[in-house]
Amino acid sequence: MADFMAEVLPEYDRDRVYPSDMKKLVLWYSLLVNHLPEFFQAPAEGEATDTAPAAPEASTTTEPGEEQKG
Repeated sequence: MADFMAEVLPEYDRDRVYPSDMKKLVLWYSLLVNHLPEFFQAPAEGEATDTAPAAPEASTTTEPGEEQKG
């Protein structure tokens, strides 16, 4: 796995990145690929790309112990 990291991130700090960190990176990448494949697709020609991610929608749920007015 260290060889893979060296290939993908040649300048990573080998003293501070542990094998458990590498496993987490691979797991997170796998989750993103499976659940957000459109994130990794290149935009079509002529399509503008956004540089900032979209703002999350405001939540309408209430926290436990909090009553909804109305």
